[in-house]
Order: sequence, then C-alpha cells, then structure tokens
Amino acid sequence: MLRAKPAASVARPLILSSYDEVWSLLDWDQLLSRLRTVMAQFSASRKQPPQIAHGIQKTEMVHIAQPIRSWIEIPQHSGSYGVMPCFVADGDLLSTKVVSSYAKNPTQYSLPSHNAWVMLFDGKTGVLKAMLEGASITAKRTAAASALATETLSNKTYETLAILGSGVQARSHLEVHQRTFGFKKINLWNYQRSTADKLKEELQSGRDQALYPEVEVFENVQDAVKDADVICTVTMSTSPVLLSEWVTKKDVHINGKSTQPRHQFSYDWVTKKDVHINAVGAPRPTWQELSADLMNRGSIYVDTEVAARHESGDLIMSGAEIYAELGEVFNKTKEARWKQLTIFKNLGMAIEDAVSADIIFQKYHEKN
Repeated sequence: MLRAKPAASVARPLILSSYDEVWSLLDWDQLLSRLRTVMAQFSASRKQPPQIAHGIQKTEMVHIAQPIRSWIEIPQHSGSYGVMPCFVADGDLLSTKVVSSYAKNPTQYSLPSHNAWVMLFDGKTGVLKAMLEGASITAKRTAAASALATETLSNKTYETLAILGSGVQARSHLEVHQRTFGFKKINLWNYQRSTADKLKEELQSGRDQALYPEVEVFENVQDAVKDADVICTVTMSTSPVLLSEWVTKKDVHINGKSTQPRHQFSYDWVTKKDVHINAVGAPRPTWQELSADLMNRGSIYVDTEVAARHESGDLIMSGAEIYAELGEVFNKTKEARWKQLTIFKNLGMAIEDAVSADIIFQKYHEKN
C-alpha cells in the first residue's frame, strides 16, 4: 500500500517528563518579566476594537487568542479534565495545556491529585516543538502571577506573609515571595495541622532554609492572618476559609530622622496600612475561599475578566465587582489602589503556560 510522504521531515519534539527538570529550567526572573509583558498585552488586545471593512470583521492579525478553558467531568472517578489552548503573536507561541484533577488519587492510588502536560507548537507552522510536564509549570507560573500582584497592589510593607494551605501552590508561593520580597516572618495554616508542621520542617531544613528565617504554624486562620501584610489562599476548600472580620488594617511603626540640614528632627508615629490578598483556590463556580463580605470590601483585580466571571465562585457567589485586570495596571489603563484592601483573584491563564513553555524550551537548548 502506497502512503503519501510529508513534503519535509518534521523534527522530533522535545519531551520532558520530569517535574524537577522542568522546574529547574523555568527561571523565576525570566518568568516574572515575561508574565508582566504578556498579561499587559492580553489586556490591551482585549480592549482593541475589531477592524471592520465593508461590514465584515477583518481577521488578518490576531495578537492573542485565549478561549475560556473547557472542562469535562468524570463523576464516577471524582475526576475532571480540562483543556487550555492559546496563541500569542509575540513569539508566535501556540500552546495547549491538558490538565486532570482526581480528588481520590492520593488516598486510593498514592498518586498526585493534579496532573498536566503542556504542548508547545510553532505558531507559524503548527508543528509540535515540545511536550512538557505541566504540574511544575502550573505551580510556578501561578505563584509568579501572585508575586506580580503583590509587587503591584500591596502597601509595600513586607513584614509578615500568611499562607493558607500547605500543598504544591503553598510551596511555590512561598519560594517566589521570599526570593522577591524577603518577608521577615511566615505564618502557616492548613486544615490538617500535621501537613503545615511538615511544610515548616521542610522549609527550615532544606537547601534554601536561609529564605525562611522565622516560620510559625497556627491552629486557626484568624491567628494566622492577624498581623499579615500579604495573605495567599492556596487551599482546595469549597467554602470560605477567610472571613472579613479577620482581615484588618495593620499598625505600622515608622521612625527615623530628617536629613535636611536646616530642618533636622526625629519622627516616630504609627500608621495603618491595609492588606493584599492573593486568592488562588476555589477555581469552580460553586467554590469559595473568601467570604462574600470580604470580597465586597476589597478592590478586586483578576487575571482575565471573562474567565473570572465564568469560573470564580468567589466572584459569582458574592456578586462582587471586578475593578480591573492585572494587565490593565501593567499597561497603565487602570490604577493600583494599594492604599486600600486589594484582592487578586488568580485563576491562571493559558498564555502563562505558553510563555513558561517557551522559556523552558529555549533554556533547554541553551544548555544542550
């Protein structure tokens, strides 16, 4: 039987299945810089009006294409399966992430509850360039987006960081926040105290222990967030774990001396600064991590408004208003209201996976 041959041979795609290898290739500094750029591009492209000629919308150029992620449910196995495609014209990045979530995996099969692969294609030809282990990418790019929000929306006081949750996202959020801001104290809370205790032990005995000078585990959320400047909620909770009455302005002690030659004086006062929250969990329309009254107190920022209105239970069930996409702050079309309570609802975007995959692909070939 004769078979048609392709016009040209296609290079074998890069396949990296190791979580640790993919993690090590995804550099934090590059990731933070690239995410800031692509999120600004995304928000700008979404606001651009379509070009119309003779009553027909022209589609000669797409800057960013990113539909809402598609999910199918597999209830008999307590599972779900999602697909996240996108195209980014800057770099001609074409990417799809496939992700599965099976709640019973850890207890029934000793397997992770979340598994993922990211496929990177050449946007000019559609040829597959790489297949990359996706859980590590998800962990890093999600935490990096939160760190960008902390940098942009917080009151710039980096004394105490509270982490609610002790899983993969807790670890990645801790690492990037400590590398970027160097909080003096870390407060941990988890439903199972033993898991938080284990995380504390890992932090203070690992090779990066210098990043975590003071870590304390709390029995309840209220005490964990009491003195926090920044709070990251990274749980699998389906009902609120963080209530409005627990999130209060913090007294900040300021003292020093004037350096003006003709007006030398000392100053010493206490001011109140509000809190910034990165809300990462509750990615389903009926799930919540933050109480409705807390959501309605803050200025709400999101990664993508369309997906947030469709997917975020914190927003849907509270009826809270979205103030801006984070990318709109980056491109200066909206302001950062850092003087008041700010909440970044971080659902994650396919363009973040595409940029991450591109960094990994380039870094791999630089080393090999």
